[in-house]
Amino acid sequence: MRKGKYILTVFLILGFIGTLTVFLPQIMTYLNNYHFFSTKVNDNFTRLSRLEFIKICVSVLGPVLTMMVFLNTLDMQMKTEEKQNKLEEKQDKAEKRRAEKEEELYQKDLLLQIDHEFYSLLNMFIELQKDESIKKAISVLYEDAIFSEYGFQNDYKYVNLDLSDSPIKNEIERSGPMSGRVYFKEFTNYDESIKKFKYSVKDAIVEEDLDRKKVELINEQYEHMHKYLGRYFRMFHRIIKTLNEYLDDENKFDKKKYSKYIGTLRTQISSVEFQVIIFNSIYVKRGLGLGIQLVGSGFLGDVFDFEINQHFDTCKNEEWFLMISTLEQNNIEIRRELYNYANNLEPEEYKRISNFKNLKSQFDEKES
Repeated sequence: MRKGKYILTVFLILGFIGTLTVFLPQIMTYLNNYHFFSTKVNDNFTRLSRLEFIKICVSVLGPVLTMMVFLNTLDMQMKTEEKQNKLEEKQDKAEKRRAEKEEELYQKDLLLQIDHEFYSLLNMFIELQKDESIKKAISVLYEDAIFSEYGFQNDYKYVNLDLSDSPIKNEIERSGPMSGRVYFKEFTNYDESIKKFKYSVKDAIVEEDLDRKKVELINEQYEHMHKYLGRYFRMFHRIIKTLNEYLDDENKFDKKKYSKYIGTLRTQISSVEFQVIIFNSIYVKRGLGLGIQLVGSGFLGDVFDFEINQHFDTCKNEEWFLMISTLEQNNIEIRRELYNYANNLEPEEYKRISNFKNLKSQFDEKES
């Protein structure tokens, strides 16, 4: 369209020049009569031939045409660039739509994959929960190893040997490293006929550190139950670790989706199981890996849940672990750092780690 305008303009200019050339004598006579031109030779007469006029017009018309060609070329370039920009914009939008569609399909496929993996593991875990020996083992650890009179939370009925007859025994027996005695339940194998674990009450001398002795005893009690609960803890550990691995790949999984699966897993756990899992994760050597995976998972609940004992009765000595288990970004970073720290330990160093609590203390000392 613009090209046609330029051609029409050129023809109009040429037509105008041609008309002036034809009528040039009459025009010059007219101009001379009105003295528009003046010369020193003769003020009343000016001559301009058609040839001279054409030469003048050509000399003027050349630059004009050149400018018109330049403007036309510039206009065409701008139009070409505009078309190219529109084409690129259209291609970008099409590419963006295609990428969004691919991402949407990818996310759907990913969620189907996670769903399949998670619920397959969860179904296997639920089948384990139905096993009678596993149920009894969990119950025995909860009732007899952790919360009974002869349990971890009650210091295994610790008695200070030097102060056993003193009226102030209870006030100072935990004040420092002192010789004492603890009483605990030693379990025998599960009796299928009566559906119970048998036990006998044993005692042990505490040389210096009661807390160290308590950790030693609860490890022995959990170790005895390992033949019954090994698969249970491994399967539970696998579920949490799988979800954490997806969460760590932020392009695949976000905290909202992660929380949904964690919440589903939480609904399958009884308050008794929660406590057995917590003490296994904090104090037992075999539970070290699970303890790391529970950090920042939100599986145990949030601060409000702990305040109202939503899922289990909160134990004061274990509150520090509950606080770093909540689903917060800072805790997720702690879990990643702890995992890398444990994996980078030399074999001999790792063997000296007694449990998660010991690992966390060592990690904190290193960071400080």
